[in-house]
Amino acid sequence: MSADRNSENNKTTGNLLTILNSSRSVQDYLTKVESSMLHTSLGEELKKVMDEKGLKAGEIFDTAGLSKSTGYDILSGKKHPSREKVLALILAMGLSQEEAQDLLKHSSYPMLYAKDAFDSAILFCLQNHKSLIECNDILDRLGYDVIP
Repeated sequence: MSADRNSENNKTTGNLLTILNSSRSVQDYLTKVESSMLHTSLGEELKKVMDEKGLKAGEIFDTAGLSKSTGYDILSGKKHPSREKVLALILAMGLSQEEAQDLLKHSSYPMLYAKDAFDSAILFCLQNHKSLIECNDILDRLGYDVIP
């Protein structure tokens, strides 16, 4: 990929907002930033991450507390999981904070926010490579609902 194309793909939200605010129309904006837009679904991103990490879907679904049929429906786009189920999948796959945030972008749910106590606990779990069970223990001790 050329350097120009790569820098286009890495525009920050602030950069994109500046371009949007100076655009004459939404279509003009979308044409200018097309390469920076998200083009894959949650299911496609999950498949990509599993393939890259050599993870088996069935094992991830089991660890995340999902039935195999529900898990495969998520991968195919037939079902859209709750944010909590996306977080369960993230923890089951052992993703890094950066990988988790990227997956959340594709889920249509908010990324993890360090100013939110619940999200901070999840970020801590990711940073410290905690399992879903270990993370739920931390959430429970803090008085938060566990990830189902």
